[in-house]
Amino acid sequence: MERKEVIQQVEGLIKACGADLPKDESYDAYGNKPLTGPLFRMTGIDLGYLFLLVERTFAVHIDAEELADGQFNTINEIVDLVLQAALSDKQ
Repeated sequence: MERKEVIQQVEGLIKACGADLPKDESYDAYGNKPLTGPLFRMTGIDLGYLFLLVERTFAVHIDAEELADGQFNTINEIVDLVLQAALSDKQ
């Protein structure tokens, strides 16, 4: 799985949860912005739905510990978790 491909798919899942991606900014500008912040305005329920979509779409399992540590709150963090989980599942 290529990082760029995962980023594009995660962006699509975020849109499916009802959030809009910034139109005037590049990915580099918003990839580390919190999804629950003023830019994306996602709720905790939205993040829960996004979590389920991410696990189903990428056929990976993300540990609850990583969620509790707040590692599922930016696009880059989600992409990192997906790529790590995909590697773990292959081994």
